[in-house]
Amino acid sequence: MNNKVKTVFTCANPLIRAFINDAETVRHGSMFQRIICITEPFTAIKTVIISIFQSVGQKGKPLVLSMLRKGGLDVPFMFLLDSLAGADAIAWATPIADCGAMLVGILLFIPLWRKMGRE
Repeated sequence: MNNKVKTVFTCANPLIRAFINDAETVRHGSMFQRIICITEPFTAIKTVIISIFQSVGQKGKPLVLSMLRKGGLDVPFMFLLDSLAGADAIAWATPIADCGAMLVGILLFIPLWRKMGRE
């Protein structure tokens, strides 16, 4: 986790309070902000994989990975988590979707990695 993410994670309460100084909003906003910070490592790995695919001229895989995260996994998980655990659980959809997209990206990347090793 880089320093900016650490700061956003550890200083969640004052950052939220800087915009809205309502106890309930600060509580929810801080929790959501910390949950979203968890997604940073998954996003970093997925971004590197997408960049590699783009650099070798593969256009379809980066598109699939980008769409998978936001439309394919994030939104359905939001509805699922809301129905199973309530509104407080919705923020967990993003780290789950990013982790899922990262795992798919790794699975798509493995054949390319093996191919690069043989050349």
